[in-house]
Amino acid sequence: MDTPPLVTTIKEKCRTCYTCVRGCPAKAIRIAGGQAEVIRDRCIGCANCALMCSRGAKEIRSSVEEALALLGSGEPVAAALAPSFPVEFESVDPLRFAGMLKAAGFRYVTEVAFGADMVSLKYRRLVNENPGKKYISTACPAVTTYVEKFHPSLVKDLAPIVSPMVAQARILKARYGAAVRTVFIGPCVSKKDEALKYRGEIAAVLTFPELRAVLASKGVHENNALDAHFDPPHPARGVLYPLGGGLLETAEFDGDLMSGRFMTSEGLEDFTEALRNLEHGDVDADFLDILCCNGCLMGPGVTSRVSRYSRQAVLRRYARKSYHRIRINEWEDEVQSFRNLDYSASFAPEDRRLQAPDSEGLRNILAGMGKQKPEDELNCGACGYTSCQEHATAIYRGLAESEMCLPYTIDRLKKTAGELTDSYNQLAKTRQALMQ
Repeated sequence: MDTPPLVTTIKEKCRTCYTCVRGCPAKAIRIAGGQAEVIRDRCIGCANCALMCSRGAKEIRSSVEEALALLGSGEPVAAALAPSFPVEFESVDPLRFAGMLKAAGFRYVTEVAFGADMVSLKYRRLVNENPGKKYISTACPAVTTYVEKFHPSLVKDLAPIVSPMVAQARILKARYGAAVRTVFIGPCVSKKDEALKYRGEIAAVLTFPELRAVLASKGVHENNALDAHFDPPHPARGVLYPLGGGLLETAEFDGDLMSGRFMTSEGLEDFTEALRNLEHGDVDADFLDILCCNGCLMGPGVTSRVSRYSRQAVLRRYARKSYHRIRINEWEDEVQSFRNLDYSASFAPEDRRLQAPDSEGLRNILAGMGKQKPEDELNCGACGYTSCQEHATAIYRGLAESEMCLPYTIDRLKKTAGELTDSYNQLAKTRQALMQ
């Protein structure tokens, strides 16, 4: 069965403000007939378009019904909670939150942060055993998809290690049996498409708003649930993964600024720039920890509206409490138990780069919008593109329309208004002549 697109446009709500064009790092938005359309094979699943759209015109593929069917199937279902859950449910005590999930039908409630602990050990070993080799972290599926589609030459540099989500699913099957069905719950929309690559391991992916919908459907809330403990294995430093540089901290990489061996990059503009610079040979670092969002706690699947720094403070408080509660001996035993599981991953180029226009074609498109000379290119960004050249390139590729250019559209309106005024004046003179 063909899976619906991850993000679609609700055309009745779209007002062509071009915010989604401006916010899409993959330029996966096509404007046609004044309507925004998500191009599926270019989309990396970051869902920033949905996050930025004030009209609510972007709809994310829902997994609520899928999760409810799993919970009602009688099969053992495990909740794999992303480490950013304390940010979303700050007002709920963690023990009560675990109890709410169990009341909803999850047999096991676990923290993906332990999966992060395990893959961090793999990163540490990979880097230490391959000095001088450059690696890009693969915890963020939006980043790995972006590399596969728009920087295929860098695919060889993607660390061959699964994300913490997939690692946790493998750990849960090893601990609780092959029959367990894992539902990942977190702030990331791109995880929904990542899960499709691991259909036998990830049964469903819920964002935090979708989890709230599941709890509401089950009639579960804070006041009618009992406290419960999270199920083992319990994490250590992996709780820090949603923070920029959290992977480096968990893997205990030396962040010495003088050496420059390790580099972090997060956010839509910074991560794309880091990859461009890496491809051009401008990056000396051996390991790049890259996140599409400004930390996972800023993901599109978070309903909290507090600031980034407030979210970081919440997560750090939870991380300190969690770390001080763990029994190091038990954690080390758990690590030994799951050390030899297969955490390997593979990535392949899926080139979605588009042909660049020839200089003459670009000039013709710019001229058609009244940009005859370089000084006519205002680069105002109203069209959603950073420059007039980029907008013209998008028109050449069939992704944009010339009417998206605000100065061009205003000039056309002025010209049309002038022509209508002249026509009106001519009609008035004719009418007067006829009356005479």
